[in-house]
Amino acid sequence: PPPPPPPPPPPPIGHFSDTGLADVEIPVGENSRYRAPQLLQGYRDFVDATSGSDPDIVTKNSFKVKRADNCTRTFHVGDRGDMRTVMRPIFKSMGLCESPIESSDIMWIRPWEKMEAFFRPKVLPPGMVVNAIGGLPQQIGRKAALARLQVNCFRRFGHDQFAPLPEESPHCRFTKRSFAVQREEDKVQMKYKQFRQYNLHLLSQRSARASSGGKLKHQIWILKPQQGFNQVGIHMLSMPEESMESDVAVAEWITKRIGGGKWVLQEYIMNPMTFQGHKFDLRIWSIVTSLDPLRIHLQGMGIPKVSQWQFSNEPAYVKNQCIHVLFPGTSECYYAKDPMVKILNPYPQDTNVPFWWNNMYPEGERFWSKMVWPTVEHRIVELMLMARDSILHIDHQLKRKGFRYKRVFFLQPDFVFDDGGNGFMVEVNTNGYMIGNLHKAFFNLHAFQVAVVKLLGASGYPQKKKYVAALRQQTASFCAELQGGCTKSIEREIWELVHEEMHASRTWYRIFPALPTTNDYVRLFLNTPQWANSITPLDRLMIHWLERDWWPKHHRDENQTVIVHTTGLESQD
Repeated sequence: PPPPPPPPPPPPIGHFSDTGLADVEIPVGENSRYRAPQLLQGYRDFVDATSGSDPDIVTKNSFKVKRADNCTRTFHVGDRGDMRTVMRPIFKSMGLCESPIESSDIMWIRPWEKMEAFFRPKVLPPGMVVNAIGGLPQQIGRKAALARLQVNCFRRFGHDQFAPLPEESPHCRFTKRSFAVQREEDKVQMKYKQFRQYNLHLLSQRSARASSGGKLKHQIWILKPQQGFNQVGIHMLSMPEESMESDVAVAEWITKRIGGGKWVLQEYIMNPMTFQGHKFDLRIWSIVTSLDPLRIHLQGMGIPKVSQWQFSNEPAYVKNQCIHVLFPGTSECYYAKDPMVKILNPYPQDTNVPFWWNNMYPEGERFWSKMVWPTVEHRIVELMLMARDSILHIDHQLKRKGFRYKRVFFLQPDFVFDDGGNGFMVEVNTNGYMIGNLHKAFFNLHAFQVAVVKLLGASGYPQKKKYVAALRQQTASFCAELQGGCTKSIEREIWELVHEEMHASRTWYRIFPALPTTNDYVRLFLNTPQWANSITPLDRLMIHWLERDWWPKHHRDENQTVIVHTTGLESQD
């Protein structure tokens, strides 16, 4: 018989194989076809993306400049106002000295969007910490980003992107439904028939009631420009029941209200949770400290943004943005002579205190902690798993090319909640803006921002000397139990997880990886086949490490700061 045909040649550099990226110098854009290695052995040529907190990560660095005697680490910040007035003093208060980019241990800048910025070996030495992750701003920071990711989630589960989600499904609920609209002169492009059906469903199925009693006869939609910023260009629109009677009526309603350009119509929660009868949303702070393995930490309290007007879902108040979107409010919201204005005094600054729980509707600490807050954890992890799929190739290409520096990302999603306690993201702010105490009367946040830069490694994890020797013994034993062991880079990722945990403070805590036995959302992701390709081998390994249940002995003080105990195995590293 003839000899078997030779195996196909490997894909050439710069091309894609059936499974994704083969080898390119600088990957550009999304790659939804890429898949992580199926086994840990597939990571053998990857470097880690950890900080310079361990001496064998960073050798003598030729990029470093001579430091002052009282400086142990250096920083560089961008030119934006909050970076100079908030972040710069924070780093200096921690004993860091300002330096040029190429000689800094941590760089806090506006997150890069151009991929070339991540592939600069002379600027990004091993162990540096940079607040940017390749591709993430584009994935989650645009006005239409959440809607696009939700559509991708619908497709994953076989749902119709224009139909209501099945009530029994816990997936794809990280935001409310949106419809894209585009208008050029008299030509309007929109799925208006599906839009009508969705409105009819909302009107017939929801439990929302008008503020004055009786069934609501309209649905509110938020109109946003796709390229908008903050609340610029936002309009509140009321769609009455009679405008849903036919496809023609819906088309007329859209044509009369939407001008030229590209827009997003986002569903409005008609019966939201309220604080003393006022609508609110929460700015949530989260930090992604690694893309693969995925590590996400969450500030354990929300930042309340509460309207100064009493809530109404009546058609007469639909256009009033002081009620619906401007929180805490502009001067017009504060000084208006409307009976709906009820200035909050004191203004709530913390969601972990009885003043918050007891003035909510629905009220109570248990409802807040057991029903509401878990939806925040679930939605953020689900969002990141969806977003990571298309940008994972960038992270892996950096690691294949030997770029061993830590890439972190500061997420600031805005959440709203319905009166059932379900949280939904309205948008995600990705510009890294840090306000400190610039608006102290409403947002007293300086201490929490100091805490997050310590968590991500700005200070070099000073408590590690108390436990690093014991940690290395534990990881060596853990890796020895694995089939094929684990590379030094994988072991360093475990060390970094422990360092972050032991330097947490001010309510910051890890939400992924987490134990499935105590976190329902983790168990849901692990047990749902549609999420299998989104959970990487490194994610599963880190969960396996957590199941070992080993941590340096420690406790948290009254400020929720981790205090590590002496282990008897102190290191001089």
